[in-house]
Amino acid sequence: MDGRETWSRYWASGQTHSCFAAGKPFDSRFVWAGFLDSLAPGARGLDLACGAGALTRLAVEHPHGVAVTGADYADALVPVEGARMVAGAALEALPFEDGVFDAAISQFGLEYADTSAALAQAARVLAPGGRLGVLAHARHGEAAAAARTRIARAASLIAPDGLAAQVRALGEARASGQGEAEALETVRQLFAQETARPLDETTHWAMSFLAEILNKRDRFTPPYLIENARTVLDEVSAHSARQVLMT
Repeated sequence: MDGRETWSRYWASGQTHSCFAAGKPFDSRFVWAGFLDSLAPGARGLDLACGAGALTRLAVEHPHGVAVTGADYADALVPVEGARMVAGAALEALPFEDGVFDAAISQFGLEYADTSAALAQAARVLAPGGRLGVLAHARHGEAAAAARTRIARAASLIAPDGLAAQVRALGEARASGQGEAEALETVRQLFAQETARPLDETTHWAMSFLAEILNKRDRFTPPYLIENARTVLDEVSAHSARQVLMT
């Protein structure tokens, strides 16, 4: 799964933020207040890797009336009133002319790109005297460390012979009428192994989801079991892919 598909899936799922603190979206208004105050009224701003537009909205709503363009690698973006949104824009190859923005901003987005190329592109599209503001996860900071832990924790769950794949195999065995008992025993063993390890929010959701469909498997048709196991595999894989892009 490449970066564009990963982020397209994420924003299409209805997510509004990509960074959370204590289970809530990180409130960055105090970070950006001084930067936005420094811009001239009507300044032309570019929000790099805008995602669902959390920072774009801050800029649009600023009293100086910043004219904001949001750009993101995802295939589709949620409209932000008062802003122009440009989907499918790689930070390493921005689809804008030289010197057309007075300011460029980025919030938890630049670090997911090739930063050297992205910074060069940001400089290119800024007018003389233009300003660049970036809020990013530190390479060796807590968020990146937590991401590496989450990647490692999810690895066994989404491995080719991991629990999600084996639940899908159980559904396939039921469909074929062959090997269901053996497949169920494999699932039980893997489930015990996974529940014995610490769970983060993502793996807790995945395990709870799998537990529910396993406990009710006799009510479900084999295709339903197969499809739901695939959903867990896809969602956890996408989550891990975003964490890998950060690190």
